[in-house]
Amino acid sequence: QAQSDKEIPKKKEDDINKKESILVQLNTRVKQLEKNATMLGNLIRNLNLTASVQSSDMERILEAVIKAKELFKESNKDNTAVKMKLKQLVDSDSKFEEFMRETSQTIKVVVFSLIFLSILIIHHACSVDTSTRLEKVQDTRDISTMTESP
Repeated sequence: QAQSDKEIPKKKEDDINKKESILVQLNTRVKQLEKNATMLGNLIRNLNLTASVQSSDMERILEAVIKAKELFKESNKDNTAVKMKLKQLVDSDSKFEEFMRETSQTIKVVVFSLIFLSILIIHHACSVDTSTRLEKVQDTRDISTMTESP
């Protein structure tokens, strides 16, 4: 019985040691869980911060895309207006070239006629001037013969 009396307190001691060991392990695990919860909280805060930064970046990108789209539409309208004006200029130039082709023969005839008339007028002016000189020379001869005769 003495041996069993010794065994009983030894069992109690072993039970107490086991319980203490279990409590120490539980305490360690709780501390580890607290650390993990703290790290997890930090990670979630960082994630939230990153998500908000990305969200604001996405909003700025979206605004830039919308502005670019509006500018593209405006430039497209401007391009359309310039193309229409260019087409009008090309049409106008084509009409002018057609007009010049159609009237070039007429212009040539008019220029030739003007040159011919100019030559005729110059010839007539020269011939009138010559006949007038001949008459003056004749008159001068007649006057000189009159003065010589008496």
